[in-house]
Amino acid sequence: MYNLDVRDEVQEGIEEMIVNNEISNMSKYPVDELRIGLEFTCIEDAKRFYNDYAFKMGFSIRKQTHYKARKLDDAITSITYCCSKAGHSKPTDQEKFEHQNSQSCHTPKKDCPNRRTNCKAHAVFKIDDRGKWVITVVANEHNHELIASPSKTRFFRSHRNITKEQKDLIHMLNEQNISASQIMSFLEAKEGGRHNIHFIRKDLSNENLRMHGQ
Repeated sequence: MYNLDVRDEVQEGIEEMIVNNEISNMSKYPVDELRIGLEFTCIEDAKRFYNDYAFKMGFSIRKQTHYKARKLDDAITSITYCCSKAGHSKPTDQEKFEHQNSQSCHTPKKDCPNRRTNCKAHAVFKIDDRGKWVITVVANEHNHELIASPSKTRFFRSHRNITKEQKDLIHMLNEQNISASQIMSFLEAKEGGRHNIHFIRKDLSNENLRMHGQ
């Protein structure tokens, strides 16, 4: 279906990357089990777990706060990850413009849009004496609708991600002078469909620009 002129050695590298990617993406923890006391060997695993949980439940996350200990050479000892709708945000100029136009057109009055809702959902991870990262606080209550649809959730900011294996594959295909649209189509076919790609074409184009800028 996708007639891409890729040399045999490139194809072999692609197949190996896909297999490695599938293995690396296997979760070590049940994503349903968000609870106090759950341990992780490193903060990267902790963040990945909470982000996987957020993906399944239908929200996005971001880092809210972190603390350092002076006695440990400013090493981070605590991190809080929260729902991306925590706090408040100002509407963009475009949103203000659309809001003003809706008022001038005598449409039903609405509040100026706010992308954040001051949601309080979060999880706190602290490092213990053994060097393990442990969940010490869990707040699961959201004050907004959750979008538990992978076809939509995958485009939330914390879930939009190009894996290292995918980046290597993109670079490899780009060196073969394959266009961004062809690369995207190729990745979609290799991953079993567009719904399994957790980034948009703009992200791919940005990755190509970043590579050329190096």
